[in-house]
Amino acid sequence: EQCGGPLGALRGPLRVAHEALDAAHAALDKIVAAHAAWKAAPRSPGRPPLWDDKVAHGTELVAEAEGALQRLLAQKAGLREAIRNLGEAVWPIDLRTGEWLSSEGVRARLEGIFDEIWQRAAELGLPERTIASVTKARRLVDLWVGTAAWWNRRVQARLLAAPVAPEVQGLMHAVLIPAALLDVARRRAPTGMVRRALGALIEHVTAPLRESGGVWSRLPEETRRAARALAMECAGMFQPSSSCVEGRNGYLSLRHHHLHALPAPWLKTLTVLHNFVIRRGDGTTAAERFFGRKPGDLFEHLVTVTPLPA
Repeated sequence: EQCGGPLGALRGPLRVAHEALDAAHAALDKIVAAHAAWKAAPRSPGRPPLWDDKVAHGTELVAEAEGALQRLLAQKAGLREAIRNLGEAVWPIDLRTGEWLSSEGVRARLEGIFDEIWQRAAELGLPERTIASVTKARRLVDLWVGTAAWWNRRVQARLLAAPVAPEVQGLMHAVLIPAALLDVARRRAPTGMVRRALGALIEHVTAPLRESGGVWSRLPEETRRAARALAMECAGMFQPSSSCVEGRNGYLSLRHHHLHALPAPWLKTLTVLHNFVIRRGDGTTAAERFFGRKPGDLFEHLVTVTPLPA
């Protein structure tokens, strides 16, 4: 909604601004060429044209067109940055500082980003449908905040249920779980620059683990291994997007591309295949990851329940 809304609505004004700049440059070039031709031609009687004023006026028009285009490009860059920040703001860990955020902290960040998008859209005078797209996307704030709150509750319950010493509890909150979530974000990052920045932040967050004589260094290796596994488990509870269905949606979109309409039984069949047959590199299916245990064999089930043909 945001990329196709505010950013999409800027295509027209940017095209007009580029055309206006090209026209201003063409007009200035025409004045300069006319001045050069006048200098080369024999002088005619009468007052000469005010070439300096004409050139100054043409240069002023070019500067105005360039300024208008640069303002639009700056607004586009600001909008793109704000929209990109939405992907970071839904995380319960600040991806720039490693700080653990409460659900209200997530809400404040999201509301601030949408306020910026709204303000930029209003300054640009974008059409009503663009404002509607911002409003539509803003309705998801409560859902995103609820996801962060749910994750925080699940993590707290998991830590209370685990036999973790009090000193390890502090490390889990301050270091291990934030570092695990940052590592998840690093592996999902779209560019090498972002991955390197997150890697440097992980090094900064995990600095207390490398202190000689610290709490972490005095723990047995088995305890440290269990704490790291627990942190990775807690980080795995958070899904920053509907990643569990994006793969299936993308596959169905590919099938729809050439068929345009799939029968309902076929859709159900593809869903079953995705959940119970297709395996990741680790050999697990979507159903096994969701339920936490390996389901029965689908083929054996079909042999049992499917009637034989006549």
